[in-house]
Amino acid sequence: MLKKNCVLMLILASLCVGLFAVPGIKPLVPDVSGQFVYYRDYTFPNEAYIGILHYDEGTYAVRFYSCEKGKTLKDITIYVTMNTAADYIDLTGEKIVGTTGNQNIDILNYLHDFLYEFAGRRKKLNDRDFSDSVIVYDDYPQFGGSVKIEYDFYIPIFNVFNIQSESGEMLFEAVCTGTLTSSNDKVFSDFKGIKHADISAARTVSSDLPSGEWEEVDDNLWLFGDNAIFTKLYMACDEANFLAKNGYTFLQYYTCSLLSSNDYLYVLLDDADILIDEESLLFVYETYDIESGSSLKTIKRFSKIDSTLFDEVEENCTYFMLSEIIAEPVFFSEYEDYLLSVITED
Repeated sequence: MLKKNCVLMLILASLCVGLFAVPGIKPLVPDVSGQFVYYRDYTFPNEAYIGILHYDEGTYAVRFYSCEKGKTLKDITIYVTMNTAADYIDLTGEKIVGTTGNQNIDILNYLHDFLYEFAGRRKKLNDRDFSDSVIVYDDYPQFGGSVKIEYDFYIPIFNVFNIQSESGEMLFEAVCTGTLTSSNDKVFSDFKGIKHADISAARTVSSDLPSGEWEEVDDNLWLFGDNAIFTKLYMACDEANFLAKNGYTFLQYYTCSLLSSNDYLYVLLDDADILIDEESLLFVYETYDIESGSSLKTIKRFSKIDSTLFDEVEENCTYFMLSEIIAEPVFFSEYEDYLLSVITED
């Protein structure tokens, strides 16, 4: 039997203060102060990104960053304030930081168009059900005409996950989301693109089991040599009360939380596998540490479990288990099927 002290009991009415949204937009899960998203724009000849940060109600930063072979080409940020009483974007103030001049007028126009276009298109979808992906086929001249736009509730601010051409070419996609942890947090301003791990040294995917075994080194903590770490966390929630107080489900909240970057460790969304249903979440993604330049692969599973496994249970609560495997990229590449079986069959 699992011990009661394994459970982190969540007694929640409202998750946090400071829930916001862009004027005119009605998100399923509201933004929180300090939340941001970065996109890769593949329509530029060089590696180019655009990020938007929600400081607080009515205050945003929109940043353009481009580079080539690790060298910064352009780095421009616009800080804007908005009229929060309006139901559309009505800018009341603006400050530009970074390289300015006639050579960057196009970039400044691009940042403004990004704000107005994304807000206007998302506002038209306020009556749609965002509990699942929302797909829109539309004309978007900036991206060459007819496009397919995918919206997902766990991408903050505008909910745009990606934009593809009619032929399926990726034109624009979210690469990471996150939340600032303090006023001194520079994870948004220090962003200089993402890098994926080099797995060229990996052998072909193996159907065999890796040599070695999991060693339990603490309660709900196992190591597989220097290759991987496996952890579990148990928690409980009154789902009906949570939904009534917040307007979205406990699983939807954890979807946003688990896909969000932490400190200087970016969760890379551009090649992530994201599986969501009414009972569980399963995410497979790579993380990139911008301070060390290193990468790791992560599998996270958040699922409902049988409350009879516990010695004591709380009335009206549903019990959950969060399982996580973090592995070296080469080891993960070779034994992905095995690692997935460990976390999904547990």
